[in-house]
Parts: sequence; structure tokens; C-alpha cells
Amino acid sequence: MTSADVRWVLVEGTTAEGATVCRDAVDFDTLDDVIAAVEENRLHAIGVTWATEAESAASTLLDALAERGLDNVITVSEQEAADSLATGIADRGGYRDVAVCIVEPGAALVALVDDDGVTTERVDPAADDMLALLDRSGVQPEAIFVLGSADDIDSIATSFHGAAVPVITAAEADLALARGTALASARAVNTLVAGPSRRRLPSSNSFSVEFVARSYARSYAARASSVRFSRARKSARVA
Repeated sequence: MTSADVRWVLVEGTTAEGATVCRDAVDFDTLDDVIAAVEENRLHAIGVTWATEAESAASTLLDALAERGLDNVITVSEQEAADSLATGIADRGGYRDVAVCIVEPGAALVALVDDDGVTTERVDPAADDMLALLDRSGVQPEAIFVLGSADDIDSIATSFHGAAVPVITAAEADLALARGTALASARAVNTLVAGPSRRRLPSSNSFSVEFVARSYARSYAARASSVRFSRARKSARVA
């Protein structure tokens, strides 16, 4: 959720690994229609994430879900959603080191996966800022995924130039955070022993979220772009 709209996706299966059943981007005035549409299905988990400026709208949505008796509602931070998506992409794609840049209208989240796990940092939504973060991190990714709902996502992806590292975008790039949230919330429901309730998702570093959403993964279109950043490893790690 942002201050402008709500992007949602309904995914098949209890692990959020299946095909997209339906998806949409709506304004807050049509939230009741969204809830009515999804509650016709047997929902295993409902994940909700939002930008800081959408906190009030998110609270309204959570209250509406509770009033309808919908269980297993999991609140997921944007960083946790990015962590889950990046970890899943690395697992599914067989990457040892990978960078996932989720570019939204007001900010970008850069998730870096390496042997030590996954770390995510928020930066300005500009290619130079994301490349600078990669440079500081010392991670040498085998590929960089550029996803998110920013209007200029394609031009941002082409801005990653330099060394021959593939830059990958997706047909459903705007659903990146929604997909990450679905993965995180499904895993939380599947692993938490306690009964249905609204919970705060623990740090995703404690979860190993498997990303096998085949229909989503197949939509990735590798591009012959490349990335410019220093390959010199440095001792500083991304916080």
C-alpha cells in the first residue's frame, strides 16, 4: 500500500508459490470491493505491507479485515517483504549472490543475498544511489533484479550499465512487494504454531522463504544490460 493506491495479488496455494489467481491496483475508495472479491476464496494467509505515508489507510484496511472475521492476517514491513522476495529469487534461481532492487515511486529497497544471508536497505529511487550501495556493500552479484511499481522502471533498469552482469526485469514487476509479502505471510502462518491472530512477522533473517512461484518466475525477461560498480570487496556491510 502507498498513499496513492493498493496493489494486491491473490496467489494459489498455501505457500504463495503458485500461479497468480487475480491481481489489481485500486484506490482506497474501492477497498470494500477488493475484500469482497478475495474473501470468496478460502484464504490461508493474508499479508499486508505499506509505505510509511499509508499507515492510516493500512490501519483502516486491517480493521476492515478483522471486522469480516478474516484470520491469519500478518503485517509485514517493506524490508521484510523485500528480504523474503530476494531470498526466494536466490533459492529458485540458484544464485549464490544476487541483488534485488525494488523501486517504488518514493523510495527503493535494495536487498542483497550472499553467503551470510540477506540484508535490505532503503535508498533514494535513483540508479546512482542503488549502484553506490552495491559498491559499498562489497557483494558481487551474479545478477541484479530491478522490480517495483515506479513508472520509469524500464529506464531505471537500462541505467545499470558497465560490467557484464545481467539486469533482469519482470512483466509483473509492480507486484514485487505484494509477492514478497505473500511469501512471508504464508511462511509465517505455516511455521507459527499458535492459532490465528494478527501478528508482527519476525525478522525475515529467521525465515528461509522458498520462491517457487513458477508463473511469476517465468515472466522474468533477462536483458543484456550490465552493471557498473566496483568489484573490490570492502569490510563494511549493509545494515
